[in-house]
Parts: sequence; structure tokens; C-alpha cells
Amino acid sequence: MFDGESNRNTYAWFIRLRDGRIVEITAFLDSIAFDKFWRRVQPRKPP
Repeated sequence: MFDGESNRNTYAWFIRLRDGRIVEITAFLDSIAFDKFWRRVQPRKPP
């Protein structure tokens, strides 16, 4: 990450297929870990 710290998170992806094509994707993540990361790292400003 930009601050030199690692960001560990756990994800689960559920992908629904119909006729061999993706029709829906739902992703879940550890919101507490993501919140800690989001509070720690500031977004980069555009060039």
C-alpha cells in the first residue's frame, strides 16, 4: 500500500451463470478490515 503497510482482507465471490455467461456477480469482503485500511490510506490526487 502507499503507506508501506500491508492490507489483508477476506473476500467471497458468488457468480451466477446462465447459458455459460455471467449474469450476476456479488462480492463480500471483511468490512472492518476495509474500514481500517480506508481510514489509514489517503487517496492519491490526480496528476
